[in-house]
Amino acid sequence: MIKKIFLWFASLHGEKTFECVVHEWHSFLIGWAEGITLFRKPQVPISAYALTEMKTEWHYYNICRAVGFISFIILTVGMIVWIRS
Repeated sequence: MIKKIFLWFASLHGEKTFECVVHEWHSFLIGWAEGITLFRKPQVPISAYALTEMKTEWHYYNICRAVGFISFIILTVGMIVWIRS
């Protein structure tokens, strides 16, 4: 079922392989995690394989860093509103 979801997602962006979609999601996840935890500078993966993977999907990584930061702001505001009510 997960493979079908990935293949559907890949069909939205043209003809991509399952591996390309996995690399995109991996870049999204790393960027979001770094954005929501407010790291001061990007923590680039250390392994050579991960580094080459991130270079091809760098735009997804940067977009999700912004999404992670926005998620952090929304969670913080939500917690403040919840505590005050």
